[in-house]
Amino acid sequence: MKSPKMSVYACSFVAMGAIVGLSACGTSSSGNSSKQSSNVTSSKTVTSNSGAKTTLTVLTWGNDATTNYLSQTLKTLNPKLAKQYTFKPILAANDDTVSKYKLELSSGQTVPDIIQINATDLPAMWNTKTITNLTSTIKPYESDMFTATKLLVSFKGQDWGFPYQIKTKLWYYRTDMFKNAGINVNNVHTLGQFIQAGKKLQKKYPNSYIWNLGDPVASYDLGMILTGNGGEFTNSTGKFVINTNPGVKNAFVALKQLYDSGVVADTPDFTAAWTKDLAKGTIASTLSASWLEDMLPSYAPKLAGNWGVAQWPVIAGSVGGSEAGGSVFVIPQNAPDKAAAIKVLSQMLLTKTGNIAFYKAMGQSTFVKSAQSAVEKTPNAYYGANFAKQYNMSLKSFKEMQYDPRYTNELTIVNQYLQLYLSGKDTLQQALNGAQTTASAQIQNPWTQ
Repeated sequence: MKSPKMSVYACSFVAMGAIVGLSACGTSSSGNSSKQSSNVTSSKTVTSNSGAKTTLTVLTWGNDATTNYLSQTLKTLNPKLAKQYTFKPILAANDDTVSKYKLELSSGQTVPDIIQINATDLPAMWNTKTITNLTSTIKPYESDMFTATKLLVSFKGQDWGFPYQIKTKLWYYRTDMFKNAGINVNNVHTLGQFIQAGKKLQKKYPNSYIWNLGDPVASYDLGMILTGNGGEFTNSTGKFVINTNPGVKNAFVALKQLYDSGVVADTPDFTAAWTKDLAKGTIASTLSASWLEDMLPSYAPKLAGNWGVAQWPVIAGSVGGSEAGGSVFVIPQNAPDKAAAIKVLSQMLLTKTGNIAFYKAMGQSTFVKSAQSAVEKTPNAYYGANFAKQYNMSLKSFKEMQYDPRYTNELTIVNQYLQLYLSGKDTLQQALNGAQTTASAQIQNPWTQ
């Protein structure tokens, strides 16, 4: 998901260090060198009391949260530099930054300096042949980067983005309710144990549920399971394998078992009912992603200290994984202030001091190992001291699917047939065959579209 674009947040729903010499770029665009023609105006400056200020435009989704976090981080990291640079959000309709960027390209508009996307969209952006190859920029920081960070920003053996949010899988639960019900999350490792914990919860709280799978089920729930169990929609040549891939089949079966178990609510995500159920304990836990950390406090502000986090149990053979990989920043080759954007983001998101500053601003997502110890010593104001430790544990099992340029469309199609199976309108094989046929007909080969 995004922040939130899931895939919805998936904000899905980063970081900084001292920044000098912003005029030098040192970035290679080899490997993706075709350039769009566009009348690009250069440096955007405004005059402030402290002199000229450069505005870096950020194509993002939802609201101004992303640019606010960047601004807060820069101010903490380097107050002097924060007076020289500001971030201006450009919001994409329907949270679709990729489509908006493509429209700007085709119409010859000035492109933004920075574009926020989910990792699921990186193949589509790479396919435009207009984003900057950042391999030489990333290389000096590689030894300090988590494996998850490197996976997030890479595609086809090269680096194309800066990390903003690694969307690991986390289990959020009401610590007070679980304690009263006698549930120890450290003893819940399998789907069967998760369902039994849900039944134990309902013995103490008859009107509460251990998760929710609404109608429709959030597509990112399926996506999160598939990232950890080898699920794929297409093979390396772009041929659809939905009805033969074991990971997809196992995910359908496991979600059906949960759907019929009686321990999950039928409330859809991101509805008024969902936020109310999280606040009042009707939904007493949820298998979600790290982006939810930023949202629960606004849904249930009075429950600080009563929500905790743990690792997901193994569902459908899914060990670790992610939600849409995460959120990254890509830089158009023709960005008006490309050099400044690259240098600023490098220091903010790839250095120890930058990561620590970002964690203080955002409360999640560290990308370098050198910042891990300092971050783990900083208690989360809402979830307590354990959040950073659990998040860093989930980083170790971070995985992604084999994403292609049409992954988002594919997930939508597959999730529609999952819903038919969950509701009993299709058998398992009918649903898998239906998804295979529809995706093949509508998309054909995702690499040739």
